[in-house]
Amino acid sequence: MSYSSNQIEGKDGLKQTKLGCIPKHWRYCKIEDLVEEKIIAKPMDGNHGNIHPKAEDFVKSGIPFIMANNIQNGILNLSSCNCLRKEQADKLQKGFSQSGDVLLTHKGSVGNTAIVNRINTDYIMLSPQVTYYRVLDSNKLSSIYLRVFFDSYKFQNIIQELSGGGTRAYIGITNQRKLPFILPPLPEQKKIARILSTWDQAIEKTQQLITAKEQRKKGLMQQLLTGKKRFKKFVNMEGYKQTKIGSLPSDWKVTKLASVNKSLASGVSVNSSDLPKEEGEIGILKTSSVSNGQFYPKENKVITDSIEISRAKLNPVKNKLLISRMNTPELVGACAYIEETRTDLFVPDRLWLADFDTNVIHIRWLNYLLSSDRYKNQIKNRASGTSGSMKNISKGSFLQMLIPLPHLLEQKGIASILSAIDREINLLKRNKEHLHMQKQGLMQQLLTGQTRVQVEEMA
Repeated sequence: MSYSSNQIEGKDGLKQTKLGCIPKHWRYCKIEDLVEEKIIAKPMDGNHGNIHPKAEDFVKSGIPFIMANNIQNGILNLSSCNCLRKEQADKLQKGFSQSGDVLLTHKGSVGNTAIVNRINTDYIMLSPQVTYYRVLDSNKLSSIYLRVFFDSYKFQNIIQELSGGGTRAYIGITNQRKLPFILPPLPEQKKIARILSTWDQAIEKTQQLITAKEQRKKGLMQQLLTGKKRFKKFVNMEGYKQTKIGSLPSDWKVTKLASVNKSLASGVSVNSSDLPKEEGEIGILKTSSVSNGQFYPKENKVITDSIEISRAKLNPVKNKLLISRMNTPELVGACAYIEETRTDLFVPDRLWLADFDTNVIHIRWLNYLLSSDRYKNQIKNRASGTSGSMKNISKGSFLQMLIPLPHLLEQKGIASILSAIDREINLLKRNKEHLHMQKQGLMQQLLTGQTRVQVEEMA
């Protein structure tokens, strides 16, 4: 993807606004100004209080009920929505969104956006977590430009600051009406939107490839980790047998994790800053460093002083596993394979550093096994805790789990296939991140008028 650009040096010059310098002929205003001039309708979210739909009101098909988690990566996922019966939805007071509306999440997860494309119902219903913005005068404002502006770096910074951040982040309708807005002439809006849509299409296409690869990996895991799909060297083994953990190839064994485990150690709790560590500093891992079988060492916080560093003595070590022993109900038991030893990072008390007997266990294979849906669910079922928001699993309960045990060579073969797919997925994710960074940089220039851009054909 490439573009040519010319810096603004026009007769109109620039003017200073709270969002930076913009061309003099562009308008700086607030959302409420657009409402008063009937350029957009009053921003509206869903029903609050007693009239808010309850869990027992949801049905499998009907009017989609949109929550914040249904809007991710710029896409409104209607397939993941709960639904309401139309008779009930018709009786609600507000939050009726239609095709062409721009959606903005404003509670919990703040700042995600999407445009409502074609829908198969008369409308969709919003929860109190989502606001719709509806263009009334398309001669003055493009809905695509509106969404692009909401995605801009400076606008996102403002709403994140005003919402307070964290899991309880919230920016209500009243404060949304006070938000700043930059309104270029319509031809320039359309030009900006058309340019950035090219990047959006590339990002979406990359995400589709990622999703397809992830589905392929999931299918292979289900087959390879249960012995339904095998390598040529092992296909002539004598059939299958029934075991305590289901049907397995006749040459596979069943064992407890305890019989192959060498150590299971947790770190300590230390004082740390909310800021990530800088180069040369010492950090402690967050629980978010372990997710879906992957280790994310950048998910860490800097340890505040040398005394705390001396207390934290457990480093992530190559060819071992990190296991989340205490986490939310959905993430407890999450595993990750460690690619390289990190002496600048330490394991916290909520993670285990696990070592296994490599004479019988291939560590990557075990990571894939424990990260599969079947074993993730088993771990969740073994977890306990009085808090609904936090669960933990004991060493004893974890190590009593039964696992299949193929020949070590077969374990290595399975791990090799799944690792190759992971490398492809991670490459696509890096490409997507690179495209997103390109888009953000270009967006900043376009939405302040600092750069006029003409898109060329994608290579």
